[in-house]
Amino acid sequence: MVLTKADSYEAVYDNFTWDFPATFNMGVDVCDKNAEATPDKVGLIVAEEDGTATEYTFTALKRLSNPSWPTC
Repeated sequence: MVLTKADSYEAVYDNFTWDFPATFNMGVDVCDKNAEATPDKVGLIVAEEDGTATEYTFTALKRLSNPSWPTC
């Protein structure tokens, strides 16, 4: 997935498409692989309207998306 430069958000949105196989697990491909390679790297930042932000590492995302995964 590569975004094409555009003059507006609407133009980017209108021209965006996903290109992935019929059987694909985004959680495994993004969270799990990165949790193994770079467990402490920030994978998601949730920014709130009040200016606060919460950061989640790839390991935290893996744990949140797969509760059966061990915490230790």
